[in-house]
Amino acid sequence: DDEDVIESETLEYDSGFENVIVVDNLPVVGPDKFEKLEGVVRKIFGQIGMIKEKGLWMPMNPETQKTQGYCYIEFNTKQ
Repeated sequence: DDEDVIESETLEYDSGFENVIVVDNLPVVGPDKFEKLEGVVRKIFGQIGMIKEKGLWMPMNPETQKTQGYCYIEFNTKQ
């Protein structure tokens, strides 16, 4: 019976974002202070877990060349 098959099969949904966080309310900085901000964010959030290589992304406004006040951090494992 089709209904029995549907009930017995469990589909697993993997969103793939268990190890990613969004950090909001960061300072908006230009290229001259980008590396310093990145270092501070890595130092603080590196205490939570190991950040993946290339696991920190701070979007930049293409017109102003400044950060947009938030970033994404991807850890090696989910927390």
